[in-house]
Formats: sequence, C-alpha cells, structure tokens
Amino acid sequence: MIIQLSNEYLDNAKIYVESRKIPYLAPIGGYINFFRANNTKFESISFNFVKTKNQLLEPPYRTNCRHYQEIGYKSLMHCMNHCKGKYFIDHFNGWHANIPADNDDDLNIYFAPIELRKNKTLDRIVSNECSRFCSKRQDCNNESFKITIVEEIERNNENIHLNDRFQLKMMIPIDLNKYYIHKPRMEWIEFICFYASTISLWFGFSIIAFARSIIHLIYQNCLIRAKN
Repeated sequence: MIIQLSNEYLDNAKIYVESRKIPYLAPIGGYINFFRANNTKFESISFNFVKTKNQLLEPPYRTNCRHYQEIGYKSLMHCMNHCKGKYFIDHFNGWHANIPADNDDDLNIYFAPIELRKNKTLDRIVSNECSRFCSKRQDCNNESFKITIVEEIERNNENIHLNDRFQLKMMIPIDLNKYYIHKPRMEWIEFICFYASTISLWFGFSIIAFARSIIHLIYQNCLIRAKN
C-alpha cells in the first residue's frame, strides 16, 4: 500500500498501527506502536509490521482478564479515557482536551480550562476513581504490533517536483503473526481427582470399593488358611 501525502501540511507526523477493533484514543491512550515520519529529511519511508495477539482467561484463572465489551467499552483504556472525559464534564463543565470524544457521544464539545490538564494531583484523583469504575484488569483479547522501518529515502534537491509530497509505503510483512492462547494448567491434585472420577464413572471403580475388595480378599485368605 502506498499513501501519498502533501508535504505542505505535515510536520514530523506520528504513524500509528493499531487494531481496527479498538478506537483511537490519542497519545494519552498508552499507544506504543508508532514511529515518527520525518518528512523534512525523507521523501519516502517504507515499513512493515507484525501482529501479536494474546487471548487470556477470566477469573478464577491467574490472568484475571475482563471482557470490557460487557460494560459497553472496547478495551480497558477506552473505558478509562471515557471515564476521565465524563469526570471533566461533570466537575469542570468541559471535556478533557487530551481525550478524543467518541462518535456516539451526543455532546456539544467545549473544553475545560487548559491548566487542569497539567494538574498531576487532579490526574491521580481522576485515575483512581476511574480505576474503581473500570478496574485494572487486562483485556481478555489484546493485540499489539511491532513496526519495522524497511527503507528511508532522503530528499534530493535535484528532484524539485518531489519536494511537495511525502510517501508512506506499507510493505508485506516478512515475519509471521503470533497468537498466544492461555489455557489452564491442570494441577497434580486436579489430575488425580479427574482420573479417579473418570475410572469410577466408566468402570464403577472407586478407592473405597478397592479398599473393601482388598480387605475382603485378605479375610477370605485368612479363612482358607485357618481351615487348612
């Protein structure tokens, strides 16, 4: 895929690669899958990426994940950002300027005073309150992307007709996507119980019945020896 942009309107743009299942949450959303496109130095940048997907398990398993779709959000950060935005609306009559509003929010957007964004004490208060609402559990299904820069072509003053444009080339990945599915590991005692219950179910065999059979055999053997 080749994306050609007007160089006039770019200034070291950030290129993000994210899952289509998760809405864009701006830099405050905790994104790490991006690179800076230096359109002043380069006329073309080629890159590719590989995807890693984790599928975790809900309680009582140790991964302790959560399906945030069940409470109306697409991820933990989506819930946290939406909660912070609503907090600013309720307490300061304005939206948090660093948090993009969702398309489904029926809001006439106006912003809270800019100095509130830099208030670290307020940020901790809001984060703690939203953590109680959203929880801090991981997403049960999450995707991350590793970006690799393949080629960067520097600008050549001789090609004046190319100085007004900037190209991004997304190449076919050469590495395989990775999928990790977490499955519960059966503890030793669980295996013993499972094995014993299976034998009992199919063969009518149990430890108690086995013990009684042994005692009965010993008793019979003692009777035979006594008669002899």
